[in-house]
Amino acid sequence: MEIEKIEQIIKLFKQYELLNIYVESDNFKLRIEDYKNSFTNVKKVNLADDEDVNINEKYIIKSPLVGNVRILENKAKCKNYAVGDEVKEGEVLCIVEAMKMLNEITCNKNGLITEVLIKDNEFVEYNQPLFIIKESKEEDV
Repeated sequence: MEIEKIEQIIKLFKQYELLNIYVESDNFKLRIEDYKNSFTNVKKVNLADDEDVNINEKYIIKSPLVGNVRILENKAKCKNYAVGDEVKEGEVLCIVEAMKMLNEITCNKNGLITEVLIKDNEFVEYNQPLFIIKESKEEDV
C-alpha cells in the first residue's frame, strides 16, 4: 500500500472520529468501525461480590468476559480513571466490548483506585484483573 493512501486513511480516521480500521491486502478488504455508533448497544454488567477478590480491605474488579476494554472518563477529573481516583458503588469504570456488545463494568463498593491493571483499548481475558480498589469505610465517605 502506498504512503499517500495510508495518509488519506489516517485523515479519514481523524475526520470522522473512527474507532478502528482493519485493512487486508491481496484482494483488499477494509472494515471501519465508527466510534459514535459503537456505543449503541450497551449492556450493564454488575459483578456480584463473590466475583471480586477481597485482600485486606482491598478488592479486585475482574473482567466477566473476553474482549477489548475501554477505560471511561472520571467525570470529576475529566480524564480516564486512574490511581488515586475515588469511586462510588455502582459507578461505571470501564466497558468491555465483546461481539459488538458493550458491557459496563461497575464498582461494587466505595473506595479508592490503588492500581489500574489494564490499558485503554487493551484485549482482556475472562476473569482478568482490571482494577484494585481500597475499600472506604462508611465514615470515610
